[in-house]
Amino acid sequence: MVDNFGRGLRKLGMRTNDNVCLYAETRAEWLIAAQASFQQSLPVATLYTNLPEAGVVRGLSETRAQVVITSHELLPKFRSILAQNKDNVKTIVFMENPIKRSDLTGFREDVRIISFEDVIALGAKSNNNLEPEAPGPNTPAIIMPTSGGAKAAILTHGNMVATLNKFLYCLNPKPDDVYIAYLPLAHVLELVGGESLMIVWGVAIGYSHPNTLTDQSTMVKRGTRGDAGVLRPTIMYCVPQILDRVYKGVTENIKKRGDFVSQLMEYCIKYKIECSKKGQVTPIIDRLLFR
Repeated sequence: MVDNFGRGLRKLGMRTNDNVCLYAETRAEWLIAAQASFQQSLPVATLYTNLPEAGVVRGLSETRAQVVITSHELLPKFRSILAQNKDNVKTIVFMENPIKRSDLTGFREDVRIISFEDVIALGAKSNNNLEPEAPGPNTPAIIMPTSGGAKAAILTHGNMVATLNKFLYCLNPKPDDVYIAYLPLAHVLELVGGESLMIVWGVAIGYSHPNTLTDQSTMVKRGTRGDAGVLRPTIMYCVPQILDRVYKGVTENIKKRGDFVSQLMEYCIKYKIECSKKGQVTPIIDRLLFR
């Protein structure tokens, strides 16, 4: 899919060092599109999905991106964004919704709108005559904005490789490890230190969202399980806000079991932490309490 999507971008008219803008929620297609762009020496300009419209317009204007990759859910925003004529956008690639049909009417007439799968099909029909344009160490890989979008840093392929090389020795993943992806892929921790690293390791990636992460998350129907409970990940990258949500979800569940269970869990957590500091394992309480 990466090979064919990359060729598809070339078929859409992209040339080496043309910026591709990625404006979508964290999902597998986002990472596939990024890897395809890296392979073809196309710098990836990332935009946070919670940016106000003015921030998106500014990002498109400053990066001069001709191709924007977005999702079915965010596609309608581009009717008003493109109407301001402050960008160089020629093509919008959208990730389809498996249930709802995307409305492709009302957009600026000079912009082509094409689905993610159709770009892959374009690349597949190229008869492999569009080979990857290998980047060098100084080739720009990512144009990464700050969370407010006021400024951005340019990361080269050399920067990415150096970062991955250092991260490789921080953990020792096993073949059956699973990583849960829920932070914005527009964030450098998720894109470089997280999912790119998992690909290098060969660790499975399960896609989630901050609002569906735990049983108590706001977009999880009461009585059903959140993504983490279903996926049972062994590797998770956190930021303080998400850690607070996870902590709240866990402690509320424990409190429902009564004072005895709460005190027992508190004792066992302290016991396990002390054992971990000494490099000791706790197989019995792991099986009985920490599953």
